[in-house]
Amino acid sequence: MKRTILALAIVGGAGGLANAAGPHRAFPRGNDVRTLTGDTCRPIAERLVEARNLLKALPASTSLDTIPSVVPSIWFRTNGAGIDIPSHLRAEYPTDVAIILEYRYRNLKVTDTSISVTVSFKGVWEALVIPWGDVLVVSDRKSGRDIDLRGCP
Repeated sequence: MKRTILALAIVGGAGGLANAAGPHRAFPRGNDVRTLTGDTCRPIAERLVEARNLLKALPASTSLDTIPSVVPSIWFRTNGAGIDIPSHLRAEYPTDVAIILEYRYRNLKVTDTSISVTVSFKGVWEALVIPWGDVLVVSDRKSGRDIDLRGCP
């Protein structure tokens, strides 16, 4: 399994992701939601509204001097039909990846159908469009809250 941090934006890799928030929290592997906190089997529509509201509360853009009140990460499939990400990222992370929206991102737009944001990968700004159907987990790394959008175990 590949685990990498690129710039301030990505933690990644194929089937399970490490969460830098602490040694006891980790993104799950496959359908194992036992490592997540808070979500057991709430209705998916309720969790989706919560995830959208978390991201909609963020500013549209940040800089290195921004002190965020929420530090979300978004774990998503990279091989979904509606995903719009650079081909080199899809090649490096063929199944899934997580981005961390903390100090450097631009043009964040959260709609009922997708998340679009421009983030820096190795100093290069890249635009991403992520349909909600391909989002697996939205986490607030500051509070430790995970919103699992994959359904019930």
